[in-house]
Amino acid sequence: MAAANPVPPAPPAPPAPNKFSELLSSLGYVLAGLSFGVIIWALSGRGFLTSLSDRAVARGLITFLVTFTTIIIAIILAVSTISATSGDTPDQRFDKGKQVLGLLIGLLGTIVGFYFGSSGEAKATPATEENQALVIAPANVSNLQPKKCEKFTIASFVSGGKAPYTYSITFDPPLIPAIKDVKSTDGVIRQEIGVPDTLAADSDVKYEISVTDSENKTGDYNKNGAQKISLKAK
Repeated sequence: MAAANPVPPAPPAPPAPNKFSELLSSLGYVLAGLSFGVIIWALSGRGFLTSLSDRAVARGLITFLVTFTTIIIAIILAVSTISATSGDTPDQRFDKGKQVLGLLIGLLGTIVGFYFGSSGEAKATPATEENQALVIAPANVSNLQPKKCEKFTIASFVSGGKAPYTYSITFDPPLIPAIKDVKSTDGVIRQEIGVPDTLAADSDVKYEISVTDSENKTGDYNKNGAQKISLKAK
């Protein structure tokens, strides 16, 4: 008698769908579509595109998009990792989620820190430049004891302010004629001065350098007369 054919085993039942995972995936698609729609709407405005020429606006937009995207991805990855139905134990799934969150939070902190640090520098620079005063470097006098009819040179340079500059050199007592309103495009001060042949006696002369830039900011050097030139009659 022939043996009966064995009955094939029934195929395993398909796993029950994870409604939470499906909901999470749908939420991810919705958020991605919403973000894409906001970007398209913003780019459609002419004023918005014009404002992107401003470095601060562009930096803020990039920071916002990266921050928003990173937070959404962090939430989705963390929840999906913890709620996964794989063979991993709950501790293993939690460790995976912690690693993902640590990586994304580190990236987010770097971007946000760079944004606020750069914004502070960008705001501080114009204020510093606006309040920068004229600074005249210590002058170099080629001969501190020139004789009658001899020539000497006073040299210095200006920093700060806005070129071109105008400088004057005055003397007290006025045994030497003042040098008035000399133009300097690069801030260099260099003036050759002659001792008049009318000098009758040795005399100490104070000198002062005054500078004005193109925005009418002023600066001076040796206003207190601490530095002097000793003129020699013979």
